[in-house]
Amino acid sequence: EEKGEKTKIGLNFELLQQRGDTYMASSKNPLYVDIMALHPEVTGSCIFCVVKNSYTREKVKFIVDCGLFQEREHEKLNTAKLPFSPENIDFAIITHNHLDHIGRIPYLVKEGFYKPIFTTEQTKLFLKRAWINTADILKNNSKITNITPLYDEEEVRRTMGLVRGCPFNQSIQVAENIKVTFLPNGHVAGAAMVLVQISSYYTEDINLLFTGDYSNKNIFFDVEDIPEEIKNLPITIITESTYGDMKSSDVEETFSDNIIKAVKEKRNIVIPAFSFQRTQTLLYILKCLQKSKQISSYFPIYLDGKLSQDYTNIFIKHGEELGFKKEMLDFIPENLKYITKETRWNIIHSSTPKIIITSSGMGSYGPAQMHIPEVLPQENGVIHFTGYMAEGTLGRKLQEAKEDSVVEVCGVIKKKKAKILFSNEFSSHAKSDEIINLLNQFNSKKLVLINHGESEIKDSFSKMLEETISSKDIGILGTDYLFRVGPYGLIKTMSTKFCFQ
Repeated sequence: EEKGEKTKIGLNFELLQQRGDTYMASSKNPLYVDIMALHPEVTGSCIFCVVKNSYTREKVKFIVDCGLFQEREHEKLNTAKLPFSPENIDFAIITHNHLDHIGRIPYLVKEGFYKPIFTTEQTKLFLKRAWINTADILKNNSKITNITPLYDEEEVRRTMGLVRGCPFNQSIQVAENIKVTFLPNGHVAGAAMVLVQISSYYTEDINLLFTGDYSNKNIFFDVEDIPEEIKNLPITIITESTYGDMKSSDVEETFSDNIIKAVKEKRNIVIPAFSFQRTQTLLYILKCLQKSKQISSYFPIYLDGKLSQDYTNIFIKHGEELGFKKEMLDFIPENLKYITKETRWNIIHSSTPKIIITSSGMGSYGPAQMHIPEVLPQENGVIHFTGYMAEGTLGRKLQEAKEDSVVEVCGVIKKKKAKILFSNEFSSHAKSDEIINLLNQFNSKKLVLINHGESEIKDSFSKMLEETISSKDIGILGTDYLFRVGPYGLIKTMSTKFCFQ
């Protein structure tokens, strides 16, 4: 104020308070953030954000996750040039330790990124092993493809030097006017939903919640409630939609019964499993079956895959740090033995009935490529998959092959005689009703952006949200346009062809 008269800035600020939600209609917003996804579906996750202040002309760029493209149809995108300059990114956020969310971050560093990478303290425990394992796979693949690996162990070492482990439920100042809070998430150990709050002297805060891959429960730990003060914020939510076409009531729990039956029939059982948390969950279930005497403690159980073994050891050593429930600190079944390179072939060719949990979850990589061809032609064999089988994977090929048909497996022709079983009960993604329950906890939703789902699923899920949640606007995050968001939600959408200029 000057001599009782309001300055131009003061007038704008008062008008914003008076006008409330009509702020979104203004073309002269003093503070906003542009949000876009760098891939529209469920792989290669990376959300690119640019914060702009029209008064100070300050600009802050950050990304949420930067993952590998794992499905065969998208693999070539891994070697494509990043659509932004890594050296111009001010900070990065990691939601959780899955390769489709973290797999290209060392490549980001290789290409010039040198600023902080924020994640939870728990997720930081797993990152080095995940990246080194990926670097080894990329190196081996390069010998066949003659394509230079995306990164090596040196880039992993430099990347780990940038990682900042943060506690849950504490606001961390990541830039002058931006703070980040990691909120508990049941997806996997260490996973978080991420609240990003952008402030300015001239306007109300912009509150963005990135759910990452979300689940409201976890077998290893209890998921804390979202604080009430966060539920009451005017907020824009960027939500995953992987299983937006499925309800939690659609899930059938069949794994335990299948294993009990196979053990009683003294079958040779191979269970391809994802190394991180899926493997450890299966070990706990086997322990419970032993404890209830539904399977014998003397029935041999093996774990194969260096990364699966490393993650299991971290779970054992750091269970308390990871927030595990007391009863989950000891999840290892009796009689468990690790398979090594030296013992692998003797165990594979042994006729003794046994259970082998092996990486990888879809059967296309790791020791699974050695176990599956041996068990597939055995009449007393069982191959039990425990998750979604992507197009082009060995698991999908076996899922679609008819009984007693001839199948090409890892370059070898085999007759399919073993039982091939599948279970969908272990997915760590929330189903549509669980995501809706999450969204309905927030009392002032200004915009919900649907991300991380197949195109058809995102479309159908958006229609479901229109009928079940009270949000001012609902949008589908894609690669053709960005969403410009302010304190009161959506300002406008824009073509992405100009966003990196």
